[in-house]
Amino acid sequence: MKKFFKILGIVVLLIIVVFLLLGLTQPKDVTVLRSTTIAVPQNVVFDQVSRFKNWPNWSPWVEVEPSVQLTYDGIDGQTGSSYTWVGDETGSGKMTNTGVTGEQMNFDLLFIKPWEGHASGFLKTEAVNEKETKVSWSLTMHSKFPMNAFNFMTDKMIGKDFERGLELLKNYSEAHPQLELTTSHVIEKPFPATTFAIVRKTVPWTEMKKFSGDAFWSLMKEAGARIAGPPCTFYYAWNEQDQTTDMAPAFAVSGAEPVKGAEIISIPAMHSCSILYKGGYAGLEKAQRVLGKYVEEKQKTLHYTYEEYLVGPGNEPDSGKWMTNINFLVN
Repeated sequence: MKKFFKILGIVVLLIIVVFLLLGLTQPKDVTVLRSTTIAVPQNVVFDQVSRFKNWPNWSPWVEVEPSVQLTYDGIDGQTGSSYTWVGDETGSGKMTNTGVTGEQMNFDLLFIKPWEGHASGFLKTEAVNEKETKVSWSLTMHSKFPMNAFNFMTDKMIGKDFERGLELLKNYSEAHPQLELTTSHVIEKPFPATTFAIVRKTVPWTEMKKFSGDAFWSLMKEAGARIAGPPCTFYYAWNEQDQTTDMAPAFAVSGAEPVKGAEIISIPAMHSCSILYKGGYAGLEKAQRVLGKYVEEKQKTLHYTYEEYLVGPGNEPDSGKWMTNINFLVN
């Protein structure tokens, strides 16, 4: 028996020595990165990865434990939003959106159970072309000595989950290739008092594109350095019966002095309900319907409807990268 305990002590000592040696040789920071390509437009994939409420559609951990309890906080898809999870198989923790663009979401990850830890990372989507998207999932963890001894296993363990998650994301996205806008995409924010130079006219639908192009060109020529924002269009009426619209291409301008060929309007400080839409203009009507539903549900009074063309055909040939901010100004 004495010999047994002596051998056991030597084995334990060797394990401790190996553990400490690994701690001395392994890096304290380790990064896991996996990527895949998905055959759907970039905005569809980004909507899945940037909104925590969409994660159950493809999360490898929800697949393992469908009954996991998920709690959400903040405006989903926006910086500062977060979700917490509590499960028997997946433990517990919290993920927070620490920064988001139209292509990448950065996150902070706090593990609570079965062990405490901290990590940060990102999910990045890059348009390969109009119908394909490369998505990358990265995580960086920091471990203090001697716990960094386990870092040699991190890439294999977490990488396996990332690979499964990206596979599920690919399967779900390719089965749902269209961006499904809901009222959860609506962002409310203050609208400051703004002066616009507009060219207003009721035109047939078939002439809207030409009228807009001519009006924007005239406004840029006459307003010049006074222009204080991206090109936009106000919509006052949309007549289905005779297929015409009362519309006004416009620019925000500094000062209230006249602009040749334009009308000057001043909109007081109000509240904006907005959707940032990425893609061709054919999808704008859906976004407007969602905004209309949101305003109706919230019992708000609509005063102005206008679109801001942040990225468009004038500076980007790929319609998949066009960005339009659709605004309903309300009380």
